[in-house]
Amino acid sequence: MDEEAFGALSVTVRRSGGFAGVTRAWALSLADADDEVAGRLRSLASSAAGAPAAAPAPGPADGFSYEVLLESEGGSSALRGSERTLPPPLAELVELVRAHGSPVQP
Repeated sequence: MDEEAFGALSVTVRRSGGFAGVTRAWALSLADADDEVAGRLRSLASSAAGAPAAAPAPGPADGFSYEVLLESEGGSSALRGSERTLPPPLAELVELVRAHGSPVQP
């Protein structure tokens, strides 16, 4: 998927699990990001959407699971994985949204 396909991109990250089993979520859109973050968001979303899905792998009982929802004018796509199986572009996207996004209701 190329970067131009995203248009008005919005990314929501939901993280569940961990020691307490709590679900948290963050969201970031191109409209709310400065130019540098918006460029990284668009590039990482494009790379993550094109990355092969990770095979399930056993992880620690208190590990995190992630769901990343990519929404744009062209539609939406959900990507899922555990902290041990996230492909590098998806892991970077998760960290970008957590660092620059706003907390939202899970």
